[in-house]
Amino acid sequence: MKFSHEALVCVCLSLNLATVVSACDVVFSILSDTNNVVGTEALIATTGVVSDDGSGMQLSKCVYYYLPDFTVFEAGIGYDGFPTYAGTDRPNIDSGESCNITFDDTIAADSPFRTAGFVTVSDYDNILFGGLPLYFYDGDIGGVRPELDGHKCVGVLPSTWASLGVDAWGQTLPDYVTPEPDYQNMIVFADGDVTFEYTLLNDTLQAKTTIVNQECGWIGTGFGPGGMVGSSAVIGQNSANGTVEEYLLTTKSAAGVSPSLVNSVTNGVFTPGVNSTLRFEIPVDFWEGGLLPDEDNFLIWAWGTSDFVSYHDKRAVETVFLNQTIVVVDNTTDVNDTDSTVTEDTVMYANNYTFTSAPIILEYNFTADSFIARATLPGQVGWFGIGFGEEMVGSSAVIGQMSTDAEVQEFLLDGKNSAGVQPIAVSGVTNGSFSTDLDATVMEFTIPLQFGRANITANATNAMIWALGTSEFVSYHQARGQESVMLMSSE
Repeated sequence: MKFSHEALVCVCLSLNLATVVSACDVVFSILSDTNNVVGTEALIATTGVVSDDGSGMQLSKCVYYYLPDFTVFEAGIGYDGFPTYAGTDRPNIDSGESCNITFDDTIAADSPFRTAGFVTVSDYDNILFGGLPLYFYDGDIGGVRPELDGHKCVGVLPSTWASLGVDAWGQTLPDYVTPEPDYQNMIVFADGDVTFEYTLLNDTLQAKTTIVNQECGWIGTGFGPGGMVGSSAVIGQNSANGTVEEYLLTTKSAAGVSPSLVNSVTNGVFTPGVNSTLRFEIPVDFWEGGLLPDEDNFLIWAWGTSDFVSYHDKRAVETVFLNQTIVVVDNTTDVNDTDSTVTEDTVMYANNYTFTSAPIILEYNFTADSFIARATLPGQVGWFGIGFGEEMVGSSAVIGQMSTDAEVQEFLLDGKNSAGVQPIAVSGVTNGSFSTDLDATVMEFTIPLQFGRANITANATNAMIWALGTSEFVSYHQARGQESVMLMSSE
């Protein structure tokens, strides 16, 4: 199954007491949603709400999958349906073991939707459709069944969200861009709040701009003569229905920011989220002056929280050396007078790795005898662990948990039960911190290269494990995984 936002066949949440007798009962059906922006059929989830006076209320809304849920699910690591999205504008749909989940006669008898176990309720009391949580969006316009009068999907899905197919749960989720490349270089701006990863080929620049810890409505990255005016930029925005386009910047007013007649951007993806990203490929002759390999270039970046490009104070012009060899730097010359002072307490991570088995970002440095790291994942948990080893038993791990006042400790993993997961008397973890809230979970730590039973090696493949749970202390968990990670040196 592929994940895409292009197909806007929606799942709709509809409150209809003519069909449903309990607030937690759900009936699935298929209706024609003529008000949808793309005029497609809609898969409907109907649930009941009873008011204090016993009368019914009716409402309908589109419902979506969330990419980080899908990423963990596809990895085959025992995903248990935990909804990882932590924002407030896209709540998941709750139910319970005592609730009834049925289909009406608009769902064919041989539909994959009717397969036993396809629609379930997780341990967290949220509905799973094909193993994935369903969410609805507060910005959609509600309607009334059976005709869904007034109902309308927003028609704009950021690439972290996808809708469902009508005949099979993955049918309308095609692959719409090439896989993200492994970028050879990374540059850090704005005290680590903005990163620019890239690979410069003979005739193409593959790149990704990340706005750290910020959900953006739009992001722009461009090149030019040393300022905004005269530059060309790549812009992704929620209002563009997922399209990433080339823009010409002729003035600083809105009238001077317009799409190019020829869009030279390929494989563009704009992804708002805990760490919002804009990735793209452009030719080396992208702007009038062209990109200069192995020389200084003027790069501009900007972002905002509105759904379309507008006035913004989050911007800068940077001087960057576009190298065609592998190199990582942690600062640049800022042409504008923006605040970019790095304090002595600021850790500038030279490397980062995104796990393939979970939405975990690992930023890290190597010193002569230490491994310094920060691991980030979306959403709130009770505990989180990162370890080194081929599998759980026999590994050494760094674990942060709320039950120990967010202390980060070294654990030896000698068994799969609680007795085999114990902190050691003298922890090798220093500079440890653990924080978790609705937006993100962050664990920072420094450990020796000879960490317990593990030998952490730079410029080599290291076996790593991860696990997390919602309780405030380490306990049985289905959310876990293992993968081989190439850890690069900081030089």
